[in-house]
Amino acid sequence: MKIHYPNTITGRDFDGWVQERGLYFMDKWDDHFKALLSCHDPGEDAQKGGLLQAQYGKGIYIYTDTRSSGSLPAGVPGAVRPLCEFVERGARKTVASCQRSVASKT
Repeated sequence: MKIHYPNTITGRDFDGWVQERGLYFMDKWDDHFKALLSCHDPGEDAQKGGLLQAQYGKGIYIYTDTRSSGSLPAGVPGAVRPLCEFVERGARKTVASCQRSVASKT
């Protein structure tokens, strides 16, 4: 699965991952959540519950069980790109909300 907006993240970003990808992936979740990524080792079924997103009020709730403590120091792009992606998503949503609020008062 790829994330295309606001930045593109692909499976290649996770090449060279150090240690396990996660330990407590969700196997079921509320319909408000959307699975953003799936991953698996060769010969295993894809696991989709390691990175979930839901709208919550005026914000975004993100659940992640990805383990990046070994991959960050190793320079694996997939260890930091999803975090940057979600910070940017939140920032864009906040800016858009502020712009709508200001526009409604003028």
